[in-house]
Amino acid sequence: MGHDMYMNPPAPPKPDPLWMQVRDVQGERDGLLKGNLKLNKQLKAANKELKRIKKAMNILNVKDDDAPDELDFCLAEQGDGSQDEVTGTVIVDKSGMLNIRLDGFSDHSSEEDGGIPILLEYYEGSVIVRVYADINEDDPTDCVYLDGARNDKRIPDDGA
Repeated sequence: MGHDMYMNPPAPPKPDPLWMQVRDVQGERDGLLKGNLKLNKQLKAANKELKRIKKAMNILNVKDDDAPDELDFCLAEQGDGSQDEVTGTVIVDKSGMLNIRLDGFSDHSSEEDGGIPILLEYYEGSVIVRVYADINEDDPTDCVYLDGARNDKRIPDDGA
């Protein structure tokens, strides 16, 4: 008997099929968790972008019927120390554009003090400031595209 023990070593134990299934499921779970972490990061980034877009939409579209569609303001002289000022009104029109009317200023096709020399609009994916700086010109004298002012365009400081 002792002799047979050396001739035929015992067979290794057969793997438990249930244990193999548990190990496979754990491996799948670990892979899913790693994938979920990546998806969670992407989902958080998408949610952050969605909040940013909703905030911008709320700024541009006055939805509350009780909210004013006009805001009066006063610009105080900043340069020469005088007490001069210019008054005006910011108007949100039905299309969501912001119109800036300044007392004592107008545009080519409007009555005195009735024109809009500054217009802020969102057009074809760009925020644009249109300035009518010459009352004798029908077209804007300046169109400033704010694409380069987007937060995602910032170049990080190198610490210098």
